[in-house]
Amino acid sequence: MSGDNSLILDTNVVIEIFKGNKKVKELFEQDYNLFIPATVIGELYYGCYNSKNPKKHFNQINEFITELNILNTNEEVCISYGKIKTSLKKKGTPIPENDIWIAAFSKANNILLFSFDSHFDFIPDFKYLKSL
Repeated sequence: MSGDNSLILDTNVVIEIFKGNKKVKELFEQDYNLFIPATVIGELYYGCYNSKNPKKHFNQINEFITELNILNTNEEVCISYGKIKTSLKKKGTPIPENDIWIAAFSKANNILLFSFDSHFDFIPDFKYLKSL
């Protein structure tokens, strides 16, 4: 599963879409095949239930994810996770646990991640899109 026109969306990118960031929303007008890892969906629901208006955000998330391809965990993702976490530990450069999973989805599926988080720079041989 790969392609030059495919992108995995990180949580911070989805939040920018929810906030109405026009540049990021243009992803849907371009010819991108968009994916969202189950980990990102979990982070979105976490934010939803911690918000002042969970019902609004719950509906927003449910509507949004119907437009994307959802990536679930499989053996390749788990192997990739183990390799990434081990390399980060050996280098002494930990990053948030969920972001290791998100990077693992990207590597295992050979799909470029779109994220504004610079800590992905700590992952060896990992390329991701930082801006449009």
